[in-house]
Amino acid sequence: MVHAVRFRLTEDDMVRAARLFSLVSLRRPKTIISIAMIFVICLTLMAWLGGVIFPLDMDRFAEEWPTVLGAGVFPFVLVFVVILVGNPMLARRTFRQQRSLHGEVGLTWTEERLEFDSEYGQFAMPWSHFIRFGEDKHTFVLFESDRLYRIIPKRALDADTERDLRERLATIGA
Repeated sequence: MVHAVRFRLTEDDMVRAARLFSLVSLRRPKTIISIAMIFVICLTLMAWLGGVIFPLDMDRFAEEWPTVLGAGVFPFVLVFVVILVGNPMLARRTFRQQRSLHGEVGLTWTEERLEFDSEYGQFAMPWSHFIRFGEDKHTFVLFESDRLYRIIPKRALDADTERDLRERLATIGA
């Protein structure tokens, strides 16, 4: 069965997609392991700079552990602030700058592929070329790579079409 929808992206679609992209990316095991390793390195570095380890001084550690922990957590807090505040600002700016995002987009899918068409051209991509997808209550994002994704706003889909698309997306990575 062939499904087809048409829509125009909005600034809000871009913001939601950027947020969803970040959340999906942060949940990957590879990312979680990397964050944990960086956290341990930050804690060790902060403890070393604070004179708590190298040589290990348990009395000083007992006094300074809140400071060391806070200093070790600070880089992660900064990253999350950038994600929560910076990403929406960048998404809005990108939408305003990139005129190709303002036009109407046609989206068609079959069992074999997903097809996009706009005033700039057409392309079709087999489902097997997508590596993962993310979904929230407003948006689907389909990842072609770790950094490149396609946005499908749910407001363009009726309930049956959304359900069919979700079933199709469930085959990604299977």
